[in-house]
Amino acid sequence: MSGPRSPAANAEAVAKSARIAELEQALRDAREDFDLAARVGIADAVIVVELRAMCDRHGYGNVMQSASVLWRQKLGDMAGGEFVAGPCRSTVIRRINKIDAVLRAGKR
Repeated sequence: MSGPRSPAANAEAVAKSARIAELEQALRDAREDFDLAARVGIADAVIVVELRAMCDRHGYGNVMQSASVLWRQKLGDMAGGEFVAGPCRSTVIRRINKIDAVLRAGKR
């Protein structure tokens, strides 16, 4: 049987607990952001024919990346709010599932 912990050991345990809480919140925040990327959107019927032709000619990723660059240029000092192409949806969903598993395991 062990005796009472020292004040230093108690402080270390409190610091570790706070750090774990911070990490869990960071995972929740990342999961929320990933969830936005996992949603399936609806194409704008007004531009879809022209956009599909452009993507077929130049590559879908290239068109998305180029549009992001143009948006960033247009925003100027407000850059950072533009859409950016990120990981593919299947990667995002895998990451969401891993985050969910870690967060669930922490609730036990």
